Amino acid sequence: MKAVKLIIFAVLSLFITFCSESINDTPIGNQAPETSLYIFSEGEIAQQQSRLRVNWWGDDPDGLVIGYYFTWDGTNWSFTEKNDSLFALQIGASDTNYVFKVAAVDNGGNKVYDSNITRDGINYGAEPFIDANNDGVYNSGEVFTDIGLIDPTPAEQNFPIRNTSPTIEWNEFSVLPAKSFPVMTIRWEADDVDGIESINRIKIAINDTNNFVSLDGEVRIVTIRTDDFTSDNPLMDIYINGLPTNQAADKLEGLVYDQPNRIYVWAEDISGAKSEIISLPDTSQTWTVQRPTGKILIIDDYAEVINEHPDLYYAEKFDSVAAGKYDVLDLRNTSLPFENITFLETIKLYETLFWYSNSPSLDLASTTIQEYQSQGGKVLFSILLPDVLDEEILKNFLPIDSLKYIGASGRAELLPASGYPELKISRGMGNVRSFVPSVSATSIYNLPESLAGTTTTIGFKSNDNSTFYLGLVLHRCDGYPGTVTQFLKKIFIDDFGLVL
Repeated sequence: MKAVKLIIFAVLSLFITFCSESINDTPIGNQAPETSLYIFSEGEIAQQQSRLRVNWWGDDPDGLVIGYYFTWDGTNWSFTEKNDSLFALQIGASDTNYVFKVAAVDNGGNKVYDSNITRDGINYGAEPFIDANNDGVYNSGEVFTDIGLIDPTPAEQNFPIRNTSPTIEWNEFSVLPAKSFPVMTIRWEADDVDGIESINRIKIAINDTNNFVSLDGEVRIVTIRTDDFTSDNPLMDIYINGLPTNQAADKLEGLVYDQPNRIYVWAEDISGAKSEIISLPDTSQTWTVQRPTGKILIIDDYAEVINEHPDLYYAEKFDSVAAGKYDVLDLRNTSLPFENITFLETIKLYETLFWYSNSPSLDLASTTIQEYQSQGGKVLFSILLPDVLDEEILKNFLPIDSLKYIGASGRAELLPASGYPELKISRGMGNVRSFVPSVSATSIYNLPESLAGTTTTIGFKSNDNSTFYLGLVLHRCDGYPGTVTQFLKKIFIDDFGLVL
């Protein structure tokens, strides 16, 4: 028992001595935190892309780290509670050097909002706060971050940023036909690992890359178009996104009629670095631009039928009506990129259209004809409708209330309204339909009762003379020699008022 008492006495003596020494020594003040950083990125630190993730952490030997101040310019500091961030660094030259600094902040604040935080000669600005009333200044009661000590030696890392040239390639639907009129729509895809926002300009040229037009770096699709048919080197309008209401300020030079042409496009970033120059068509193909010759465009939308040549038939008839004043667009054998846009801007080059088909492109007509006619255009349709169709599609571009399936037609005379030539079906046709015109249209040709069971409309025109529709193909309505030519003259010259 005596031994135990001696041990307890010795321990108490040591504790008293230790406490006495601690109380008498000079206290150690609040110590600043330490900061470290590292990065996750591809490649070596010596050469970074302009997008990189930086990570950091802090350690405080006698408190808690509540956040961090960081800067890229050494002057303007930002506060964050996070330990990492993805930065998109702007490139202003071919290569740019950035220095990143970050300093940990501890929780040893003074419990009072400070409008200026200066530590070790560095001005960090005002303490961060939640601006509850959005007045831009701190008000009493608003929550703020009470900044304590800040690492006097911020961690820093040098980031030499490599500028990467942008890339560009054609969209898969940008395939030029061998021949077209002076309208074309093209699309490309552009990118830049430094950030797509670093693409400053898109440049486009025809035939000569030294003679280009600069577009905004965000542009990806354009329609180029001209209605100047007299010049050998016409200027072309550039419709951004295919919209006539969004036209580039500068016009495109370099187009030549009736000869091969090539379109060039390339991207340029804010440092002046350029992508490769891509071209359409490639060197294995050619794109010839045909000079329009008249005011009438014949739209050949006819599926091939053995021993039938409507293209030759209509060429002969229009030579009698408007010799040298018409052109032909072969929809069956011409693939137009971004067809709705390109086709619409093509037909706008002409005052009138003759559209014939035994298997019509109804969706295309539905999306373009109203806009074309709003610009003053007029259309003669000579069309056999398909077996199955959506009646509403027809109503998008024809003034009809309804239609009725008739079936096959034999040889018979059509019943014309006064002033229109007699037409006679010379070769039978299938899928014939009759129509009930709307109040904005007038019946012009009727089927005889022997075909329809009752007298019904097969041809009609809009009351404003912008549309004429015949639910048969004209080249099979030539049972009376010369009447098809008379019919075409009546529609184009008298009804449409075309001056040749």
